[in-house]
Amino acid sequence: MVSFLGCSFSVAMVLHSLERYKLFAVLSANPMKPRLSAEIHVSVEPDIPKAAAAMRQLGGWMCSFSIPNLVNSRLDSLAAARGLSERTSSLTYTQVCRGLKSVYAARKALSEAARIRNVKEILAVTGDRAAFSDISIFDLISSIDKRRFRAAAAIVFTRRGEASRVVKKAAAGATVFYTQPVFPGNWRRLASVLNTCRDVRCRVFIGIFVPFPSAACRALLREKPDFISDAFFIRSLAAAERKDGLDAFNAVVAAARDGLSAAGKVAASVNRSGVQCRIVGFHFYGLADRTFGKGKSRLPVSALALFRRVMKPF
Repeated sequence: MVSFLGCSFSVAMVLHSLERYKLFAVLSANPMKPRLSAEIHVSVEPDIPKAAAAMRQLGGWMCSFSIPNLVNSRLDSLAAARGLSERTSSLTYTQVCRGLKSVYAARKALSEAARIRNVKEILAVTGDRAAFSDISIFDLISSIDKRRFRAAAAIVFTRRGEASRVVKKAAAGATVFYTQPVFPGNWRRLASVLNTCRDVRCRVFIGIFVPFPSAACRALLREKPDFISDAFFIRSLAAAERKDGLDAFNAVVAAARDGLSAAGKVAASVNRSGVQCRIVGFHFYGLADRTFGKGKSRLPVSALALFRRVMKPF
């Protein structure tokens, strides 16, 4: 386990994706080593051998892979899951409500994932446009075969009434929760939601944002204000990007570390003896191979190097 601000964590990381489906392959860590994780993002054609090689490179770390279900892709998310299942011990598959007209339809859709041996967890989400969901998130969670899968769900802690939604999701069968990114200015709000749910038996992974370029962050802020719920870092990031690649890199690392510090404060508030709702790790958004700056100041940084730099002080 990793000790951070007096709390123990196992760290899991998931790359934010705007596509309809997401697939995460997780390599179980050696129990004798800290449970850290890093991530590889395959954005166009999933390269299973490359993914497997990256997992070997990271050794005892857990690796998560995000594979968008692209319209023009020759390999869909289920096919990618089949390929990765041969090289991993645990897979998390994401299912959205849209397109599923009933619980029966949801169970039928998940029956395909059930045939893949190492799919262990289903992350049930409404999708980016929750108003267009065909069945409720609670119906989708209840459709998951709990004897076969762990059921996971999201916590959008900036949304009004979120604590009651967490209770209902847990009642439907969710035992794992992933939060939206937390920031220094709103960590108390997340702590309040989780403390309200202290009697809900569940494991929580706090979201940490590793910022995209400032222009992409502004666009995402307009589209999904609950995702970037505190835009304090965007102006300083934009200023750093106008200087050089190293300054942009340092600005991204600083913003991610601010998120980690905020997450530590949430954990210190929530993880107390006798509490059923416990924070067990971090859930990283935006971690990927990146290039900072342009021209002579161009600085390529791998996802692993970026992660190590973000986590170094902790």
